[in-house]
Amino acid sequence: MLSQQVASSSSSSSSSSSSSSSSSSSSSSFSSPSASYPSSLQSESSLSSSPASIVPIPEILSQQLEIHIDKQPLGNGTFAVVLSGALALDDSQPTTKKLVAVKQLHNKSPTNEELQEMERELKAMSLLPHHNNIVSLIGFTKQPPQIIMECCSHGSLYKYLQKSNEMLPTKVIATWGLQLAVGLKFLHDHNLVHRDIKSSNVLLHLPRVHINNLPKQEEEEADPMELVCKWADFGLAGIKSTIDTSKATAEVSNYKGTFAFMAPEASLVVDSIFSRMCDNYSFGLLIWEMCTRKVPFANLSDAETMQAVVMHKKREEIPKEVPSRIRTIIEGCWDDNPSERLTMDEVIILFETQLKRL
Repeated sequence: MLSQQVASSSSSSSSSSSSSSSSSSSSSSFSSPSASYPSSLQSESSLSSSPASIVPIPEILSQQLEIHIDKQPLGNGTFAVVLSGALALDDSQPTTKKLVAVKQLHNKSPTNEELQEMERELKAMSLLPHHNNIVSLIGFTKQPPQIIMECCSHGSLYKYLQKSNEMLPTKVIATWGLQLAVGLKFLHDHNLVHRDIKSSNVLLHLPRVHINNLPKQEEEEADPMELVCKWADFGLAGIKSTIDTSKATAEVSNYKGTFAFMAPEASLVVDSIFSRMCDNYSFGLLIWEMCTRKVPFANLSDAETMQAVVMHKKREEIPKEVPSRIRTIIEGCWDDNPSERLTMDEVIILFETQLKRL
């Protein structure tokens, strides 16, 4: 059976405050589609000045999709569950099916807020052309509202890291870190900030695996150097109408995310400041997590974490075994000053240099 696709170590919440009508119950479907995707994907005014263009999203009919309700969920979050499924690719050949991941809401009569969060994720993914380090969007169903995505064979990075206490080989850390830096740069280049960077939102995939029932032994013995890291879960992703070349382009956002990975300026209760540099801060903690196989600030509550990071500028201790260039990446990403943090271009160069030295 496939590994858990989206771990639930730290579930994400809605990224913004909603109007009073958001909490009321609504019809359980996306907005009425125009062309092939929900109307909200077309009408967002900020898209007019964005260099990215919306990729048409196929609407998938329910009869094309078989959901594996008898199998363990690939992931389970606050407002949605991810299940495996099989998608019929050709009406003339109904037995030809593709393994997919299906994200559906827990609430069978979802509120406007829940629908808007799912639409926000769908909209963010629709801005992205195919990239090897981003989970691919396949389509959506209107009734019930579901997002159909690429199914990754080896589950989340979080689950992988929890299998052992032994430090990953430097080559694996640098290879996976490079892949994730390239993927995050791709998001930023398309005017997207992820806003929930953590290991449970990274999926691992073995490209040669295309079957429904991956043998357990093969899954456990997969060479980590063959696995490809992919960013997933864009439920909190923000679309910025303009992102200039400065390191600290920011916008005000009262979003909710995972406190252990939040940048200090994003942790504020009132008028939190969020930018792509917040993603880069979280990226530093993600690389620390890969080096230690530990969850940052695991023994602190959210309030204690915020106080430690914001008031006392506390950071986790980096083990002495961590190579100097990777240490530079971690410390350079989680610098307290957003304008001093490393860019993904700089991170990519450091990882590439590290790999050349191995």
